[in-house]
Amino acid sequence: MKIDLNTICLMFGILFSTAIYAQDNNKDLVYLNSGEIVSGTLVEIAYPRHVRLMVEDQYLEPFLFKDIDKIIQNQMYDDPFDVLYMVSGERTIGIILQINPNDFITFIPDHLGDTVCISHEKVKRIFHKKENIERKLNAVYKGDHHYFSISPGIEFAHGRIGLSFQYRVGGDFGVGMYVRGGFNLAFLFGPEPYYNVGLKLYFLNSFYINGGYGIIGHYEERIPPYTSIEDRRTASVEGFTARIGADHFFNKSFGLNIAMGREIPIEKETIDPKFLFDMGVIFKFPIRKHRNQSKKK
Repeated sequence: MKIDLNTICLMFGILFSTAIYAQDNNKDLVYLNSGEIVSGTLVEIAYPRHVRLMVEDQYLEPFLFKDIDKIIQNQMYDDPFDVLYMVSGERTIGIILQINPNDFITFIPDHLGDTVCISHEKVKRIFHKKENIERKLNAVYKGDHHYFSISPGIEFAHGRIGLSFQYRVGGDFGVGMYVRGGFNLAFLFGPEPYYNVGLKLYFLNSFYINGGYGIIGHYEERIPPYTSIEDRRTASVEGFTARIGADHFFNKSFGLNIAMGREIPIEKETIDPKFLFDMGVIFKFPIRKHRNQSKKK
């Protein structure tokens, strides 16, 4: 079957649109009277004044209820976290699915399990439980991969210690650019400096493959006429490295790195290729993204 270029472009367009829809479908949505649709994480419902969304790890400016057509809450958790305080004095805990200002609230009470519509006239105020808001904020934060990191570590294969500096962008699939330097402690004549620069390709959030180039080893070079110990010196060998590993973060700023791979020297007659095993800790410094502009569809 022959497939032309237009068909291929159409297929990619459909796949891309489906991916965007699926991504937005997992976010809370605020439909404004102006026709604009804002997607993010619903972190505050100050009824009947305003609501507030978070995009990535930044708060947007509050949206006033008078400017809102409807609110759809798509991010759900096991424990109910919305509390409706009624004009009658009663309190109802459950999950808000949709808010239509000046009309009704679509709500799932905690113990009933059935969706009900509650008139706005019966609701005095709405409250988001703080522990669940924190859970939302953490979930959003884990999706933020725009950061700078410092990672001290050791390469067990060579007895090296070093310090790595990295800048990463992207989401579950991202790119990290790094430079690493340190000392080879296992060499005959004492600590010798080494360096490595390269690129990491991240997948599934934490895992990566990377390639780099730099000084990967040292050897003893003899200088004619070889009559004394002064006729020897340390020479560096440059080459390529390839690794597969993972960066795992225990919280917002601290994690652990582990990787394994192989190095290939350019001058193979000086040192042999060798397998690598690296381990280190990571200190992450997130770079805040100021996303005060709304997203339009």
